[in-house]
Amino acid sequence: MQKTDTDTSSSVSRDDCFLGDHEAPHSKLSFFVTKIVKPFLSILLVGGVYFAITATWFYQQQSAKKSYSTTISATTLHHNLILDTNDHLTKSVVTREVSPYGYHLTAYPSTGIEPIDNYIKQRISLIDTSSRLPSYTYLYNDSAQIYSSELHSTLVYRDQTSLSITLRSYGTNFLYNNHYANSDYVEYFTFDTQSGQRISTNSLFDTLSAGMDDLVKVVRLVLKNKYSVSEDKLQQQITPMTLHNFIVKDRHTIGFIFDKKALGIGLSGDVSVTVPIKNFSHYLQNQTARRFFSIPPLDAHTARLRSTKQLCQRCIALTFDDGPGQYTDTLLSTLQNHEAKATFFVIGKNIRRFNSTLQRATQEGHQIGNHTWNHPELPKLNPDQIRKEIQQTSDMIAATTGTPPTIVRPPYGAVDDKVYNELRTMSLSAILWSIDTRDWANRDSSIVCQRAVASAQPGAIILMHDIHRTTVEAVPCILSTLHKQGYQFVTINNLLRQPLQPGIGYFKK
Repeated sequence: MQKTDTDTSSSVSRDDCFLGDHEAPHSKLSFFVTKIVKPFLSILLVGGVYFAITATWFYQQQSAKKSYSTTISATTLHHNLILDTNDHLTKSVVTREVSPYGYHLTAYPSTGIEPIDNYIKQRISLIDTSSRLPSYTYLYNDSAQIYSSELHSTLVYRDQTSLSITLRSYGTNFLYNNHYANSDYVEYFTFDTQSGQRISTNSLFDTLSAGMDDLVKVVRLVLKNKYSVSEDKLQQQITPMTLHNFIVKDRHTIGFIFDKKALGIGLSGDVSVTVPIKNFSHYLQNQTARRFFSIPPLDAHTARLRSTKQLCQRCIALTFDDGPGQYTDTLLSTLQNHEAKATFFVIGKNIRRFNSTLQRATQEGHQIGNHTWNHPELPKLNPDQIRKEIQQTSDMIAATTGTPPTIVRPPYGAVDDKVYNELRTMSLSAILWSIDTRDWANRDSSIVCQRAVASAQPGAIILMHDIHRTTVEAVPCILSTLHKQGYQFVTINNLLRQPLQPGIGYFKK
């Protein structure tokens, strides 16, 4: 019995072992599927359903809203064409931007003259930016076309020495409730094709105030007789500032373009005024005028008119260094009220901050000179450093005003043969002074005025600094007092009259 029990026990044990050896793989797989795969798939399924529901809800919520800050840039398509032309230009560049909300077309010339092309591109960029209303960038209705704008250029005249061009922008921006706003705009320029520089009307006249005053009178008369522009509009809109640019119609005719809406004679569009250049020949006896126009020689009558009306016997040049600054705009208003012109020797690093101030000074007939970039003592620098200080500032002045400077005031009046040699290579003249008000030492407007008035004499060059508030406050006293003594206030170019020689220093005793 004991043996049998033992055998039976052993038999069962072996069977158990046999069965276990065959069932082990199936049991492990079942465990993996049951304990790991099925829970993972369940979690994945639930998560996917939750994500789909959440995404659908979010999309519906966003679709129900109007987009008040969507920009068109992400959906804009750009098309660029470069076309051969037969109008004395090298190429015509056409850029077309198309989006679901409208289109913008720009067509501008490529003259083949790099400074001119760069200037035109810069102006096109500024016109384009200013002509697009805020609704162009920020869309108020995702489904509506809210803007359309075009910018075109027209070549008015070109010969071997000059090129005149107009830029016109036509824009319509659709706003709320089917209202819309137009943004028409026109600019025009004349360039010297050899230097690539833009030429201002001021540079044509030997004496700015007399010549420009007569030009303003003639243009006003034409607009009054031809278009019935009111006297108030003529006084507001036709000034030396608005005649700052001109176009060459032909070698005998100068032209200007004006906005109809500004003149009160229409809602859109513009009108042009042309004047025979011979009407001003006695004012236009310099090299710049003769390059662009056929200037008749002076006869005895016009020569006498020129000597009595144009050349002043008691002229003084007010010069201001170290600007432009925070007080320069106030100074410009004072000069304008007293019909006085001045010369500003500007520091290059200040120009970007006071860009509009420098443009205003140029437009109002003042002369801009170079006062270096960082105001160093030039004789202490090597030639490369001297050129960099001056050239960087000249480039900034030209980019801002359209006209490169021809004169430099060395900081502290420090100049030597090394500096003069560099100025000669850069076609620049040095301008010093004959009266130093020492306004930087005595910040007292009454003292500054006394020094300027006490030392005044015909042909004087007075040194001041428009970065000092007390100096700007002294200018009305200087102007009023010296005006009573018969003095006129002119730019350096009009004071010295003769063409200045590069690499030479000038001052008047």
